[in-house]
Amino acid sequence: MSKTKRRSKTKGKNLMKNEDTDKDHHPLPLPHIPDEIIYSILLRVSPEALQKKMRYICYSWFNLISSSRFRKLQNEIHEEKQELIIQCSSGNPVCRTYLLVMEEEGVDFQLTHFRLNQKGRIRASCNGFIVVNDPKNVKLLHVMNLVTKKSVTLPPCGSGCRHSSCGIALTFNSSTQEYKVVHIYVDGYGIEIYTLGCSESAWNRIPGPFHGREHERIITQE
Repeated sequence: MSKTKRRSKTKGKNLMKNEDTDKDHHPLPLPHIPDEIIYSILLRVSPEALQKKMRYICYSWFNLISSSRFRKLQNEIHEEKQELIIQCSSGNPVCRTYLLVMEEEGVDFQLTHFRLNQKGRIRASCNGFIVVNDPKNVKLLHVMNLVTKKSVTLPPCGSGCRHSSCGIALTFNSSTQEYKVVHIYVDGYGIEIYTLGCSESAWNRIPGPFHGREHERIITQE
């Protein structure tokens, strides 16, 4: 009888031990975290991690990470980190893009392949947006968000430019909170401006200093 009791007590102790072990390993529910704290944490996450993983967690995070306000604040936090986008082309309209990141000491760097949905040549950049040529249609330009990798296709320019040697700039108007693509064509004689998100969805043509002579070359004789 004594052996049976001892075995029962021992078995009971083992069961209690297993229950305690299960309790120790059972994950505790997370407390409610204020939105302000989550926002502050996400701002300090690397853009690569946001694009590849974090933005797919839920719809609210996706909309937050895609917002212009979030992107602007994140750029201010990460502005001390030196990064450079490099493109290589060997005559093919499709370019390979790399991201060069300088180390904190400034004596070494990391070079990684940077995937873009649009494989054309980068013409301009501003606040995490880039303007890219279309490798299949030379008259088209795309504006792409480097974080979300989403892009919009701009309508063809009224000048019919093939965007081989023209000037392209991307700017942000803080007073109107609008992004504008500036196109300088034909040796700088003409200017076209496209406002992103504009209801008209058309280029606004502005006469250059040589209005009426856009297609002429001016030769200065000494």
